[in-house]
Amino acid sequence: MDTLAFLNQVKIIKIGGGLLPDALAYGKIAESLAQHQRATGAHLVVPISAAKGVTDMRIAESKRLFPDNPWQQAEYIAQGEIESAALLTARLREIGVVVQMITAKDIGLEAWAGDDPFNAHFSRVNAGNLIHLAWQTSITVMAGYFGLDRGRIVLLGRDATDLIAVILAGALGVPCDLCKESGAIFALDPNMVPGRLPLLVSRLSHYQSFLFAESGHQFVMAGCLRLAERLDVTIRLLPNPTAKDAWQVKAVIGQEPATSGLLVGVKKDSHLDGIPSACVTVIELGEPRLNGQLKRITETINPAAVVRVQDNQTKIYLSPEAVAPLVGALAKELGLLAP
Repeated sequence: MDTLAFLNQVKIIKIGGGLLPDALAYGKIAESLAQHQRATGAHLVVPISAAKGVTDMRIAESKRLFPDNPWQQAEYIAQGEIESAALLTARLREIGVVVQMITAKDIGLEAWAGDDPFNAHFSRVNAGNLIHLAWQTSITVMAGYFGLDRGRIVLLGRDATDLIAVILAGALGVPCDLCKESGAIFALDPNMVPGRLPLLVSRLSHYQSFLFAESGHQFVMAGCLRLAERLDVTIRLLPNPTAKDAWQVKAVIGQEPATSGLLVGVKKDSHLDGIPSACVTVIELGEPRLNGQLKRITETINPAAVVRVQDNQTKIYLSPEAVAPLVGALAKELGLLAP
């Protein structure tokens, strides 16, 4: 096997649980993956989450079944990903794809859990095993969410399948594709401006995206972004594989930063000097120029708000009920809404 040639032909494509609302979705995604594989000739490695709602259901069930054993709870929860991977593998095999299913054990994906099997920290993965296995089939489906700590199943935290996709990409030195419902990064949460669409953001650096996630807009979890920066993995966001614009990259997170634009994040469970408060964060992508304007808009909407500026971030602390009017005003005044 020519390893370098293989690495030019491999793609990491993560499928999240939000794209799997029912059993029918597995067949549709299998068809799209098969078509994409045939069109590109690539070897696809597909980490997959449990179906929508299954993880929450299993978390509740595990507490009832194993109330005093968190390790058994973690193993029970992880079965959701194993079942999901098995179902997608079966659907791919039914349509004639040469496919295999793997888990953390097959590629030596190890993590350290200490006393907490629900929030383990990635330690290493056997890239040689991953290359050897992925080379053998057109598509390799991997159960996400968990790794192994001395042979025991441990969970890698919230949205851990994103994390596993980044780990695999880092091991192979290739980009990582995350398929999301829209695949887009918006300048602010669309739910904050009902009836309007915020501007799209096509590129962010790892650090910029980490700041945005930390501010409350978690299109990708902050821990995953931090690991991607450490492993120098470029993350590409794609829409649902069954959408009309499937396989079109909507946003890129990597080394190259955005040099202009604004991002607005919201945390309703923040604190100011130890006092519970909501926080609206405005991040300037480039040289800070808006401090005075932000303060003026804030004082007009909510004179009681506290404004604090640090480098390219302006944090506005205010009551939770005042968040929506302020974000709406910022979106309008700063031109953050699509035409």
